Amino acid sequence: MTDSDVEFQTTHNFLEVFDDDELYGDPLMASPVNTSPSSPTTETIIPFPVSKRVRRVTPKEQIDRLQDEIRGLAAHLHAIEAVAVPPHPHSHSRRSELWRIMALRQLEQRRNSESENRDLREMVKLQIEEAESLSRILRRRTRIQQLREMLEDNHRNRPNEAIPFAVAVQEGEQVFEEMLRDVNDIYQNMDALFTEKGMHSMSCPGRKRQTDNTVLNG
Repeated sequence: MTDSDVEFQTTHNFLEVFDDDELYGDPLMASPVNTSPSSPTTETIIPFPVSKRVRRVTPKEQIDRLQDEIRGLAAHLHAIEAVAVPPHPHSHSRRSELWRIMALRQLEQRRNSESENRDLREMVKLQIEEAESLSRILRRRTRIQQLREMLEDNHRNRPNEAIPFAVAVQEGEQVFEEMLRDVNDIYQNMDALFTEKGMHSMSCPGRKRQTDNTVLNG
């Protein structure tokens, strides 16, 4: 056998051991292949050592296995529910009582919320009224200030006119007479009030006293 024949035989044995499935990760346990020479020769061909590789589980296979487990558990659950004991009448009444309590609690919370909303609406209404009142006051004050400034401007722009002395005296006398009338109106009943209250019998101020301006009596 020539060298080329030996090389061809070795390559052929190698390809038979590492087939397509082994090259793509399939766990094919290949056993050593004993080859016999095609012709009676004394040479022995040693096979290429084969490494054992564990097959890796793909995600698709994991998903399929989990889906199978879910289907099995669901079927088991349906079977348990089919043979379950019917509920006791007392449990139904108890459930109804719980629902009634929950409904009453929600009704109370709703009423409390409505009461709080009414209070808030009243507060907002009062605040709006106060804001409107303040706005009216500010507008009135602005108008008064504008009127005052307008009068001051008119008085400032008007030339000073000389007032006759006789007119000024006459106006002063009228003012003084008006003041006297006002004082008389205020104090016209004071003497009667002092007599009624006994002010003249008091030993302190309010009692008449004769004094001599030329004598010092302390």
